[in-house]
Amino acid sequence: MRRLAIVLLFVSAAQAGAATLIVRAGRLLDVNAGTYASDQGIVITGNRIESVGPFELIEGVRVIDLSGYTVLPAFADC
Repeated sequence: MRRLAIVLLFVSAAQAGAATLIVRAGRLLDVNAGTYASDQGIVITGNRIESVGPFELIEGVRVIDLSGYTVLPAFADC
């Protein structure tokens, strides 16, 4: 039981310290709607997509600039 508590504590600490970054997409394909949106931001924390929407710079958050590319977020869920 003690090992489980230590593992859970470690996992919680790792997730709390997960880095956030923004991927700036020139075009983003919405596979559900079958449409493209321009100048979109994908906010990622750890290994999860937190939000997708119009690109906004967040102070102190790393940006990966793919403004010249089309991005397909969550196209493959591994």
